[in-house]
Amino acid sequence: MNVLRIINGIIDKCITEETLRIGEGLSFERGNLVVVSGDAALINTLRLFRIRCHYIPKQLWYLMGIISKLADIIRDEGIDIIESMDELSAVHGFFVSRRTGKYFITNFFGQRITRFSRVIGWGKYTIVQTKENGRQLIEAFDIPHHRIRFVPLGVQIGSSAYQIPGVDKSIAILLSPPNTDDNNADIVRVISRVAKFISDIKVTILLNPKKGGKRFRDNILHLIKRYDATRVIRLIDPYGLHSAQVCSSTILLLNDCADIANLKFLIEAGSKGVAVIARKERGALDIIKDGENGLLVSWEDERTIVSTILKVLRDKALADSLSKKLKAYVAREHDCNKAISIRLNVYKEAISTQKVLVSHHGAGNIIDIIRLCPILKTIREKFPDAHVAVLGESKYRNLLRSQGAIDEVITRPRHRNRGALRRFYAEVTMLQRDYYDIGFNIGKSHASLREGWLNRLFLRLICVKRLYSKSEIEPQAMGTHPFRLDIPDSCKSYIDEFLSKEWVGVSQPIMGLNIGIGKCRLKGWHLENFVRLSDEAAKRFSLRVVLTGTRDEVHDAAEFVRFSRTRPINAVGKTSLIELAALINRFCVYVTADTLPLYIACAVGTPTIAISGPTDPRASLPLVDKDKLAVLKKDLQCSPCNKRRCSDPVCMREITPEDVLGALGVLIRR
Repeated sequence: MNVLRIINGIIDKCITEETLRIGEGLSFERGNLVVVSGDAALINTLRLFRIRCHYIPKQLWYLMGIISKLADIIRDEGIDIIESMDELSAVHGFFVSRRTGKYFITNFFGQRITRFSRVIGWGKYTIVQTKENGRQLIEAFDIPHHRIRFVPLGVQIGSSAYQIPGVDKSIAILLSPPNTDDNNADIVRVISRVAKFISDIKVTILLNPKKGGKRFRDNILHLIKRYDATRVIRLIDPYGLHSAQVCSSTILLLNDCADIANLKFLIEAGSKGVAVIARKERGALDIIKDGENGLLVSWEDERTIVSTILKVLRDKALADSLSKKLKAYVAREHDCNKAISIRLNVYKEAISTQKVLVSHHGAGNIIDIIRLCPILKTIREKFPDAHVAVLGESKYRNLLRSQGAIDEVITRPRHRNRGALRRFYAEVTMLQRDYYDIGFNIGKSHASLREGWLNRLFLRLICVKRLYSKSEIEPQAMGTHPFRLDIPDSCKSYIDEFLSKEWVGVSQPIMGLNIGIGKCRLKGWHLENFVRLSDEAAKRFSLRVVLTGTRDEVHDAAEFVRFSRTRPINAVGKTSLIELAALINRFCVYVTADTLPLYIACAVGTPTIAISGPTDPRASLPLVDKDKLAVLKKDLQCSPCNKRRCSDPVCMREITPEDVLGALGVLIRR
């Protein structure tokens, strides 16, 4: 397992230490860590510890140049996983992962959310180090929670670098420049009030060198002079060099727990036995339980901050209790070895889990759906442990789900008032949320060149590792799986119960008549013909008749029952698509026009008589048993015409019930 970390620009000490430990952890797993960065100091530091590094000057960090260089590094180093550490490197990592087909992971370190932060969600997994950061990503960019991985900040437990503080009254304050919309307390005035009650207090303010930090520092110096607090307060910046000062204080006070470096100091201070008072927001809520292992305050209420500091300084038992419980929590949840182990498990999970998307564009064509079933079984055999999802039409959802070879059926959202481009964008955006590794482009039987190109583009925008075409998988599927539908046992039980209520035994032969005409009225056979056929079949062959059709034929079914001399079983509009397949499977013979149930009958292996007029089902049917299919068709000059309208449909009118009875006798004898 080889991992490439892309680090754009200068990075803090926390991430440098973590990178070294990850390299050590990967070496135990017989893997390697490779780092790409534009920070020469970082590269030199990592090389001292034998981490493989590639330096790319910052002037070359434009999109196409860096992607080309990263692709060469990935090929030469045998990289399996690409990991980005910030927003700009996430853009580079995303495009190079699409180019090389490698797994891609991003990191979110609690930066302020901007529109550009959306790129953080482009990875297969997004690693966050606080649960609040995960909530931010979910709320801001609707990233699915199953793609967010929580890896806690790790510190070295058991180090003897610092001693647990004694009874001295010292406070370390980590200050970050406030946002313009924040209502922040005047921390210097707070400390001056505390000093009135405890004269020997010592306070160290450590400033976070963020944007606007110089003006903020000047303002703090002005306030120290204004409140005459130079004896009590000293100012240090940048605070990254003074972790010893934090860990040797009695109290650590934080005003910004969203910053990852501040949280790092909080955890380090907790591991050394420092009592923590933090602002009640963001990251602190994931670590500090108010009143148990620390105290949370509202940063707008200066009086509350003063009273909380005084309470901890005056009550040694409270300070000891808070520090001991926080130390135990940090040792349990933020041990460095545990954090590295969790991160390595995320790498393994990225490689071992795969999601497959099968894009099927056979809208309104049942034959394409039935052809898809053996392809799905072949895909399942090829990727037995993958999560297989099918993108199809909602009306075929239950039929596809019943085949057992897939885990999920995704239906396309309906946007009636949107153009084609906006619908295309909506589908891509919806599917990109789940990050599919492999795509299968299973298009229509008669898809045009333009449709095929759009389907490939559609999948290329969603799936990152490999894209299979229909020609690659269909020959294998047709060779290994017959043209058959699998019927669930639950549907068989439903049909058995339905027929038993109509006094039909398990072994009793029954014949099905499909009186439905589908979308094309020219395919319809006259209802009187079905009635005559039903009466004669019951008389000659002692067959019980079952009527099938959609809800649109409920009135015709009632007319059929009224005029028929036998007692047919009316199943019109009473079954779903897969339940209809289970019902057709029970027939000894089935009579239907060239409509959807004809293809279902062929797929379940039921002997079928197809009444064909303006169309020829043999042109679209796959290979089926010829002994189980009889196509009744009149040899007319105009047939088949494949028209939807005709003033004189003689092709259907010329087929008589006697023709069907003759074919019925042949099938029964077979």
